[in-house]
Amino acid sequence: MTIKTIKLSDIISPAHNPRKVFDDATIQGLADSIKHDGLLQNLVVAPSKGRKYRIISGERRLRAMLLLLERGDINSDYEVTVEIRKNLSKHDQLRIATVENVQREKLPPMDEAEAFTALAQKGATLEELAAQTGFTVKTIKRRLSLSDLCEEAKHCLREESITLAVAEALTVGSHEAQKPIIEHIKKGFRYDAESVRNDLLRNKTTIAMAIFPIEEYQGTFSHDLFAEEDSTYFDDEEQFLTLQQEAVTKLEKQHLDNGALFVDLSDDYSLTEWHYEKVKEGQESGVAINISPYGEVTVLENIIKHEIDPETEEETKTEKKPKAFYSVPVCRNMALHKSMAVQAELMKHPKLCKIIATLKLLNNKKVHGCLLELAKANIKPKAYTIINELAKDVSDLLPSLTKTNDEYWVNLKYYLSDDRELFNDLYALEDEKLDQLHSLLTVLEFGQKYCDKLDTDSTSVFNRVGQIMEVDMVQYWRPDEEFLKRRNKGQLLDIAKDCGANTKMGMIQDYKKSDLVKNLEGTFKQVSEQDSFSEDEANINTWLPEAMRFPAVDVTQEQDKEVA
Repeated sequence: MTIKTIKLSDIISPAHNPRKVFDDATIQGLADSIKHDGLLQNLVVAPSKGRKYRIISGERRLRAMLLLLERGDINSDYEVTVEIRKNLSKHDQLRIATVENVQREKLPPMDEAEAFTALAQKGATLEELAAQTGFTVKTIKRRLSLSDLCEEAKHCLREESITLAVAEALTVGSHEAQKPIIEHIKKGFRYDAESVRNDLLRNKTTIAMAIFPIEEYQGTFSHDLFAEEDSTYFDDEEQFLTLQQEAVTKLEKQHLDNGALFVDLSDDYSLTEWHYEKVKEGQESGVAINISPYGEVTVLENIIKHEIDPETEEETKTEKKPKAFYSVPVCRNMALHKSMAVQAELMKHPKLCKIIATLKLLNNKKVHGCLLELAKANIKPKAYTIINELAKDVSDLLPSLTKTNDEYWVNLKYYLSDDRELFNDLYALEDEKLDQLHSLLTVLEFGQKYCDKLDTDSTSVFNRVGQIMEVDMVQYWRPDEEFLKRRNKGQLLDIAKDCGANTKMGMIQDYKKSDLVKNLEGTFKQVSEQDSFSEDEANINTWLPEAMRFPAVDVTQEQDKEVA
């Protein structure tokens, strides 16, 4: 080890750094600190080609100094005191960098996982990693498990679109099992760690899982008629597993007969892929085969083993759960009968039916587009304000509801609360309050079915509801800029004449379109705020385009009829 002062320009970035993500704000703060107080801790470097020195630990400090260089606060001849380490192997360099990172500023979980995995693959034991980093052995094992996430899940963890708990739960499944869950999460489905784990660990003995000839199976099949894809299940789970295990034994012999260097067999929930390294086809290599407790088979070919400590290898395999007392077909059969019995009894309990219906409305995350679009408006419409205030009143009835947004309807439809707690809240409500909540949740989903065209059908449910309630749009809407700016000048002149606003606007023929929009909007607004009206002002205050009626009138169709 040698202490030496070298130029900043002679230092190059590390070839490999456990830290993949750097916080710009933190780097800027570190740069300001170095500018005022200098470098308080030496960089650790190793000699490199061309009389350069490569960073082993201290890349954040190097980035901060490069930021100072970019800002002109220092020059490339800036002198940096370094600690030179010679003859370090790549493994030693990675070990020093990992320890330096986890001890100073916490790494993101995925970066920790990859750093610990790289060290474990070179033979580091769990105890050694724990002693050097200050992490517990349990935490290190959990980080190592993250290396068995599929790439999509790793990306989501880095982007923080899934929690660490969910990521850890995903590791009990194969890559193929993880991917559908990640796709659902991307589409807005909510998962917690428990639901992910239950989804991955439930027995799914589908016909697609069999690696044996189907004609060898002597039992019966079940078909899920309502699945998105054709799903056929083995009814006799024991027979399926026996045949699957026999097929795995044959597969092992086949690979050994074909010259495999080794065949590793396991029966975990997923194959611990980070224990192995892929090699080019044709090179001397082995095979790893895993058959999960529910019969899914995963095979890795053209692999060699990393130099993992045997105890670490054993301790980092996925944990097995005890074999279930009831098989999936038995569980399913019992659940179907219990569900039918509950359905029959529910007809005697109207309040429970209303609670379940309300809970389903809370769960389905459906709202009409009017809420989503008009929530973005700078000035909220009167009707929106009414609905949002009603949402506030009913959300206050649910103590367990997670309130995270000033838009109270959002809290109702996109809550993060536990359904079991919400059920208890609903069960405690008086009938009148339950009816109020159920009604509002129904309202949040209702509106014109297709908003991109006029609803001119007088028999549509939306128009029938509007007619029955005699909805007066004058109470909720007036021609505003959003409406008026989408009319051409000729249409704006017709509006002014039709409602009588031209009597207040002077020589409107000379107006530019933008002036027409501004003056018409101002006129409609001014009149709507008055307490009393002249006859002309009353016409202005009650004017509505034909499209605001129930049903809407399509002016184009009416004009075509006149021409005909």
